[in-house]
This record gives sequence, C-alpha cells and structure tokens, in this order.
Amino acid sequence: MKNIKYIFVLSLLFLVSYSYAQSSATTSQNQQQQVLDSSIIFNKPEVLPEFAGGSNKLMEYISTNIKYPEKAMKKGKIGTSYISFIVDKTGEVKNVSLKKGIQGCAACDEEALRVVKAMPKWIPGKQAGKFVDVQYVLPVQFSLK
Repeated sequence: MKNIKYIFVLSLLFLVSYSYAQSSATTSQNQQQQVLDSSIIFNKPEVLPEFAGGSNKLMEYISTNIKYPEKAMKKGKIGTSYISFIVDKTGEVKNVSLKKGIQGCAACDEEALRVVKAMPKWIPGKQAGKFVDVQYVLPVQFSLK
C-alpha cells in the first residue's frame, strides 16, 4: 500500500511538473511572438539591417549624394552629424532625425538629414527569423581635403 501511495505521489508530481514545463514553454513562445508581431523597435537584432551592397556602397551613396554646404565650406566647418532612423520590416528608412549635430553648422546637419531621407531601401534586420524594425544611427562626416 505504501508503494502505491509513493507511485501516486510521484505520478502526480510528474504531471504537475510536466504541465508547468509545457505552460512555461507556451508562455515563452507567446511572448516571443508578441514581440515579433508588435511595434517593438530593436537596437541589436540577431541580424542587423544592411544597405544594399554593404557598407562600401553606403559610403559611396553618401559621398555621391552629399553636397557640402557652401557657407560651411567657406568657414572651414568640419565634423560629424549623427543621424538616427529606423529601417522597418520592409527595408524602408523612416523616422529620420538628428541625434547629434555639428556645432555651428546647422546647414551640414540639414544636408545629412536630406541624404539619409532620400536613401533607397535597405535589407531589413531579423530577429528569430522574422523581419523587424531596427533603430540605426549613421555618422555622416563633413571634412575638407
């Protein structure tokens, strides 16, 4: 009779722990699915977004399209504008804004914003095998040579 009680208790513990494990796994999967389905913006996804052609093509795009503001050039203004934007699930560049500008050169910051806003689609970032929105900060350097 004692053995039957122990077997019953062990069976009951097994069922309870198995149910808990199943429920935890389902909850974890549901939470991950909610993250991927919601409007969460990732900073460090498993796969970062990429400009079509890679970083060399990105630098080429910027250097080809940027127009150094004439007033800034005459005054010898140099520096880096840090432009923040989101590469969305489709690769579109959205919510472009100035994160940190060049002191005394608003025209440089405006030009950097213009060029980033005009960018073609990127290859979107991925999390858990799905495309996600990713926050990105791009330094745009102005230098005189």
